Amino acid sequence: MKKVVRMMGFCALMALALCSCKKNQTNGVSFTATIAQPESTSRTHGEFNADHEYYLVWDDADVIKIVNPDGSATCDFAVVSHSGSNAYFRTDDAAAVTFLKDLENETYYAFYPNAVYDDVTKKVTMQISNSQVVTEQVLDWGSFADETYPMYGDNSAQWDNFAFDSDAGFLTLVIKGMGQRYFDKVVLTTTDGMEIAGELVYNYDGTGGAFVGTDDHITITSDHLIQVKPSLPAEISFVLPECTLNGFEVDVYNGSTLLVHKVCNAAVVIEAKKYKVIMPELLIP
Repeated sequence: MKKVVRMMGFCALMALALCSCKKNQTNGVSFTATIAQPESTSRTHGEFNADHEYYLVWDDADVIKIVNPDGSATCDFAVVSHSGSNAYFRTDDAAAVTFLKDLENETYYAFYPNAVYDDVTKKVTMQISNSQVVTEQVLDWGSFADETYPMYGDNSAQWDNFAFDSDAGFLTLVIKGMGQRYFDKVVLTTTDGMEIAGELVYNYDGTGGAFVGTDDHITITSDHLIQVKPSLPAEISFVLPECTLNGFEVDVYNGSTLLVHKVCNAAVVIEAKKYKVIMPELLIP
């Protein structure tokens, strides 16, 4: 999964993520999925003061893990095709038909991405990594890499639809250059040592979610040099747990060369499913 920016209307701010599942005795099990859309906070930055709304899209590497009603078994489903926020997932595991035999009458649970299931404790663990990646940069939008944004859901509202939620949010930084400038790494560090990278741990039914921190910093790297200039900013989004940042530092690099160091002493609230855009921009001299 990755993030992109598009011009979207107000009514598209929040939509439930829905998965429509079906069973096929011959060809395994498949379903389609639509991702829950985070909300962006309002901000102003000159000519880009339009209603840019962020949305998440599926990508080739995405895999969803589904846990059965009593937590005794799991099954993974991989994306086989995708278009924007919609994707088609399937598995050819013959056991999946039996695995989903009670789908119409029982509640099943789903997790994304890279969910690790402990069948002894019946706990599911997902990561908010201290090493995140920007994979694309076109005009004023950035895209974080696949398998970055953690979600959980179930089919309790409607048996053939999984509704996803998330306890993760985003801190988005706007980076510009005084002239044509390039960077490929941004480091976010809390000033008070608060841990912002680590594990999200849930019961197998998606309840009891808790963040277990391991690191006070997150590094975003790019697979290419990102160009910025006064009229061409870059927006870089860190995936974070829901929290209040009591100050943080940002370092922007080109290779090993430090381009910008900025300290923010104000408290910043990171809310689940929302992009918090911090202004003013970081300006590369």
